[in-house]
Amino acid sequence: MATQTKNKKNSETTNKVATLKEDKEKENMQKEIAQLKEQLQALLGKNAQEKEVPIRKEKKGIKIVNLTRGALQLKGSRIHRFEKQFDSRIFSEGEVRQIYNNMPQTLAEGYAYIADNDMVEELELEDTYNNLIDADTLKILLKKNAEDVVEIYKNANEVQRKTIVGMIEDQKLSGKPVDANILIELGNICGKNFLEIEPLE
Repeated sequence: MATQTKNKKNSETTNKVATLKEDKEKENMQKEIAQLKEQLQALLGKNAQEKEVPIRKEKKGIKIVNLTRGALQLKGSRIHRFEKQFDSRIFSEGEVRQIYNNMPQTLAEGYAYIADNDMVEELELEDTYNNLIDADTLKILLKKNAEDVVEIYKNANEVQRKTIVGMIEDQKLSGKPVDANILIELGNICGKNFLEIEPLE
């Protein structure tokens, strides 16, 4: 009887120890699982941040205006034709770069005008464009007073001076009025007698 009681106590003690051991193991496993979950969440969060794609600035169209008196062709990845003065077209940024690579003088000297400050800056034409007559000014140039026209003419480069002279000649040939003061003052500077030009019939 005493042996049975002793065996029973030993069995209970063994069971308690085993249960405590199992509980401890479960607790340790739960801690490990919690740590693994935290690590997994951290990794997932990091990957999500790494994969986050920055918002790209939407590509914009770049306007180029023909400033020459007649037709103009620009060569980019293909040929682009402008039929007359002040015709404009919208190009992709890449095509403008291609045109500039093929025809840098055309865009730098005022045969054609890039009407986009960011692109002008990217192509490092800021200093050049500070001295160019833009399309809007050139369009209304002959409506300005003689003093302004002369001042603009004097500050223009050689290409744009020829354009201005040609615009006056075209106006006269088509019978459109031009301020006589412009004709006289500009004629004296460039050595042309605009007053003698008769309209074409």
